[in-house]
Amino acid sequence: MTDFKKKSTVRKSMLLVTGMHRSGTSALTRVLNFSGATLPKALLAPVKGENEKGFWESQRIMEFHDELLESLGGDWNALHSVPSQWFSSDEAGFYKTKLIDLIKNEFDEFETAVIKDPRICKLSPLWNAALTEIGVAPHYIVCVRSPIEVAQSLGVRNGYSRSYSINLWFNYLTAIEKSTRGLKRVFISYDNLLADPSEVISRVDGFFDLSLDGRTDVFEEKVRAFLSSSLRHHHLDMNDVQDTPEVVKHFYSWLERQCASQAIDTDFGYELNIEEALEKSPNSDFSLLQKGVRQTEQQLNQTYSAVQKLSQQHASSTKREAEQIKDIESLNVLLQKELSQSEILENQYRQLVSQHLSLKERHVELERQNLAFTGRHLELEKKHLVLDRKCDRNDDEISRMKERLSNEADTKRNKLSSLREEHEVELQRHFKQTQILNQKLVQHQSSIELNAGMSEKLRTAEKT
Repeated sequence: MTDFKKKSTVRKSMLLVTGMHRSGTSALTRVLNFSGATLPKALLAPVKGENEKGFWESQRIMEFHDELLESLGGDWNALHSVPSQWFSSDEAGFYKTKLIDLIKNEFDEFETAVIKDPRICKLSPLWNAALTEIGVAPHYIVCVRSPIEVAQSLGVRNGYSRSYSINLWFNYLTAIEKSTRGLKRVFISYDNLLADPSEVISRVDGFFDLSLDGRTDVFEEKVRAFLSSSLRHHHLDMNDVQDTPEVVKHFYSWLERQCASQAIDTDFGYELNIEEALEKSPNSDFSLLQKGVRQTEQQLNQTYSAVQKLSQQHASSTKREAEQIKDIESLNVLLQKELSQSEILENQYRQLVSQHLSLKERHVELERQNLAFTGRHLELEKKHLVLDRKCDRNDDEISRMKERLSNEADTKRNKLSSLREEHEVELQRHFKQTQILNQKLVQHQSSIELNAGMSEKLRTAEKT
């Protein structure tokens, strides 16, 4: 898939060949291709007896257009236009994306490409949006052919009445004219294309400032082989048909002037002529069909306006619903957290209950022990009273014993005092005797020492 928005020094242009069916759009597309414009890849096959030299349009894009128009309850041959309100809808956005993908698949790199399908007359705003988004400049070419010739050709090919075919031609051309105002566009006459294709290419190239080449020998050789009088099966003058509505004549005359003009015409006075002609012939087949078409278009626009409002309301409701869902999801997250926290708390509560029961059992056990201790305490209290009475008795006995012992001690102290006095007397006596004995001992020692001296003298004398 080609990315047209990537950086490139080449300006990309898309030639959109539009106009009513049977107006020479196929022939012009092939001539543009001869001059250098790139064709789409998947071309619609030629049909014998209808367009034997080829349609030169993308089969996939044609099928896309048919699918889109069918989704809107119409077809290429519906007289009413696509409601203008639809092009700003979400559905149009969906089809725009789909169209962009188709364009990228149908073309590789190019400088000037060409797409042809008369249905673009009904869908040009969608093409503008798609091409602008991918950076390709849209250039509209409006093929103009006599409505009488177009009606005769459609009568042969499709079996349509002249009145219906003219109305269809009128609605196609007014739709593309109004929707391309202010855009780059050029009007090309089918007669001019057959008469001087080189001049037509020069006209297109001049209006859009492209690089098409319609003056080479190769181009002219290819064009001569392709274009011939056999392409024109019907040739009628507007004046040859007496019942052609004046409004159609006025509009076709305006278109012919655009095909001959070298500048973009900003005078859309033909619209006033149309209104005047419709008022002058209110009961003609053309006027009645146009009134029906306008009423249908008005109703469709009102319907799509209402649908858009409902779509906006739905989008707003959907947004609110999404916000509510988001809030609910947030609340669910919080709820899950709360439930998780609740489970934790519940587990803690069960643990506390279990602990409480254990403590309660322990309390009962302690109460039982307390009762036992209380009973024991009472017994001990009784014993204590008994012991107190015994102690009291013992205290009396001890007091009496103390008194007796005190008396005995006093007696023994008195006796001991007497014995001490006697003992001291005896000690005094013994002390005196000891002193006497000591004196005698001293005397005895002196006697011994005297005897010893004398003995020493005797021994000395004996030796001498």
